[in-house]
Amino acid sequence: MRNFARAFALLASSSLLLASCSEIDGQDDGFSVVSATETSSVSFNSAHPVFQVSPTTRTVVIDGVEQGARVFVARVNPTSYAVSADTARFVESSSGIARESARSVSGVSFVEEIFDDGIYGVTVDAEFEPSRAAATSVSGSISVSEGVSRGIVVDHAISNGSVSDFYAENFVISAVGENCIVWMKSTSGAVYRARAIAEKFDAMCGFIRESFGDECDGILTSAGSCVPAGGISATGTFVNIVVYDIGGDYVSTGSGSIAGYFSSKDFYAEGIAKNTNAGKYIYIDEYFVMSRFELAVSTLAHEFQHMIHFYQKTVLRGVKSELWFNEMLSMLCEDLIQDKMGISDSNSPKNRLPRFIRDYSDCGLEFRSELTLLSYSASYAFGAWLAREFGGIAVIGEMAKNALTGMKSVTAAVGTVLGRDVSAEWILCQYAQACVFNGEMEYDYPTFNQHEGALSAIDLWKVGSRPTGPLFLGASDRHEIRPFGMTISEVGVVEGGSVLLSLNSEGSSAQEVFVFVK
Repeated sequence: MRNFARAFALLASSSLLLASCSEIDGQDDGFSVVSATETSSVSFNSAHPVFQVSPTTRTVVIDGVEQGARVFVARVNPTSYAVSADTARFVESSSGIARESARSVSGVSFVEEIFDDGIYGVTVDAEFEPSRAAATSVSGSISVSEGVSRGIVVDHAISNGSVSDFYAENFVISAVGENCIVWMKSTSGAVYRARAIAEKFDAMCGFIRESFGDECDGILTSAGSCVPAGGISATGTFVNIVVYDIGGDYVSTGSGSIAGYFSSKDFYAEGIAKNTNAGKYIYIDEYFVMSRFELAVSTLAHEFQHMIHFYQKTVLRGVKSELWFNEMLSMLCEDLIQDKMGISDSNSPKNRLPRFIRDYSDCGLEFRSELTLLSYSASYAFGAWLAREFGGIAVIGEMAKNALTGMKSVTAAVGTVLGRDVSAEWILCQYAQACVFNGEMEYDYPTFNQHEGALSAIDLWKVGSRPTGPLFLGASDRHEIRPFGMTISEVGVVEGGSVLLSLNSEGSSAQEVFVFVK
């Protein structure tokens, strides 16, 4: 974690442009279009080359900028509402700069750089029975040993994230670990994989619990109370890992797309939730277990975090998380165990970064159903930077266990780690800088490229097979700013001396605009 005290003191001395990244809440939905008529001037400071542009400022003059420096304009949206393209601010004209054309996505082929293969996980909310009459005893208690079989309710119609066709099939205990039971359709030829899954889960579950908290050790009843799992669940407090062909694509195509899922339905007693298995259950796709084992292990960590998250947020604290936030934490769980479990980057959430550096402008911190894979990429990239910037497990644990969700949980967690209040605007400004600044600079800039505990450094400028770093819009491009999202324009190269930027005269009050000099 970097020390922000020095940078923050420097910000306070720059007042003409509203010192960079000021502490403004920015969560009001009463946005308006603000007219900008003022001119603001500031002297360039290489120790902190970041300046915030007031909503009423139209012309920005920066004196003393070195020849060859590059100028960027970043817009961040610290609200849960999108800012439309026609109210986004942009550079109409400039002087002292050789204007740069955008490195547009349309001009670059990125097919070879998208590694995530359309793979994702699914979380399934419980659907409750109308009567909600809870079972009070174990239904079909079993002996936990290899070879024992049992009917387990699984989904047979998962496709593109939808879940609609549950029914029971017979599964066999193929391995028993200290903390888990691995179930497969058959033990023939696959026991070695089942045992390997059990070993991996036992090796990482303690570390995950220390980082994110414990999962529920009970079963929920109609009264809203949690009774000990031993009295209701056939498998007690074991985590059940069910391996099967999710969606049927392994048989039909020899591959897979849904790597795994978790459903909160299984934490409810029979008679309360439909299709419950009344226990701790995680479902992993057979294709990945048999053909891409590293990714299966990473997915297991991902889904285990969802299980923990349900207990920590919904059961203990009575809140329901935004999907992007829950998925971010699950991908950070994968991130944390990657080196411990010997997982390659191509089978970790890092394989989502090429999509992020290309398309980050199209998705903020949200979950867009029409852009599922980009939603994963955007959530992971933000979480990966956040964790490396603000203390790794310290900030992750705060987000996982506090009584808040989404951006409110993020700001509270970062504030706790830093020992002071911070805003969404300030965090997003730091994040935008991490997507612009790299290499040797006097400025101690925010960055992905730092090792923090179990988290390895990430160099965005070395992502993919043809590294370019994040792509930027052109200076005059207008683009929607998604909720808790950002857009960044590269204006051009400084010719020397003073730089003048003239922005459009009207823009939404929801956005915050910054000039970065690199």
